[in-house]
Amino acid sequence: MEKFLDDDLNFAATVRYFIFNLRLHFLELHSDRSALLTGGLFGDQSQLQRSREKATAALLRLLMTNTVASQLNFDGSGEKQCFSTTKLWEVIQDKH
Repeated sequence: MEKFLDDDLNFAATVRYFIFNLRLHFLELHSDRSALLTGGLFGDQSQLQRSREKATAALLRLLMTNTVASQLNFDGSGEKQCFSTTKLWEVIQDKH
């Protein structure tokens, strides 16, 4: 995957793919689109945090299997590989 994402066109296409799918999943979580647009779904910080957590979990399910995820952590501590230095992390942040 890292070699695939080294190509600028592949990187850009992957970013667009994840953005589209994340938005789609977010809208599925909140089927009342009028409330979403008016901000009514985010009446308090706990609701916003839960929505972010669900969106993050959905994105990670698109990115990798549980087997791959179990071999990573954000900073690479212990015997796990560092996720924060991968191209996938750059995709999530849309930084390239």
